[in-house]
Amino acid sequence: MHRDAKWKKRSSEEIAAVRRERKRRRIKGAIIFGALVTVGTSLTFGWREAGDRGWFLVPAQEIVARLPMTVIFGVVGAVLSYTLFSRKKPTVVCPKCGTVKYASASAQCSCGGHFENIEEMEWR
Repeated sequence: MHRDAKWKKRSSEEIAAVRRERKRRRIKGAIIFGALVTVGTSLTFGWREAGDRGWFLVPAQEIVARLPMTVIFGVVGAVLSYTLFSRKKPTVVCPKCGTVKYASASAQCSCGGHFENIEEMEWR
């Protein structure tokens, strides 16, 4: 990068705020995904049943009967979404030279600096 890298360590309060915000976004995304799965499975047939009936959309009188199972699908989808999207390789940055990479076994940068979790750093 350049010699005037401006990565600075965040305070513990800032780190906690960043983590809360990231968790809030993941929860919000999982809830939206679960709701979409619930609505999608409530209103549409599977391919086999749609082929047998000749119609893709569920009749209005059958939607209520389908809700318990579709809510379960939505909850499972939300949980899977939350857990799968949270499995990311940690990103680290060298505050000395500004090099950014995925975390590995080496904590030393080639410039002589050490890598820090990017969540704990801020570009100023």
